[in-house]
Amino acid sequence: MSLTGANEGLAFLLVSQVKKIDFDYTPNYYRPTSGYTDAVTFPKVLTDKAYEYKVVVDGVDKGTRRDFSVAPDGSQKVNFLAYNAGLGIPTGSSIQVYAVDPNTGIAYYILTVS
Repeated sequence: MSLTGANEGLAFLLVSQVKKIDFDYTPNYYRPTSGYTDAVTFPKVLTDKAYEYKVVVDGVDKGTRRDFSVAPDGSQKVNFLAYNAGLGIPTGSSIQVYAVDPNTGIAYYILTVS
């Protein structure tokens, strides 16, 4: 199928309006104490909005917050201590992390640590 006329114009209009998206949510875990995960840092997060992060541990919603600002290198840390009363999350727990759109409240799944 080829695009012609109005369809071709619409396709080029859409392509011209889509911005380049560059992100990397490969997790880098911070585990200073054996048996616990204290934080995760994502190397390059989306910066088009001030996303918050929702953390769920073993099926229990630990809340949604914006922990740290995006660093100059584009990374951002999610501090599990802030979600778990100052304690690291024990190894073996199922930890799910979601990015939450501040405008819509929609939570986008990022990863599960288990």
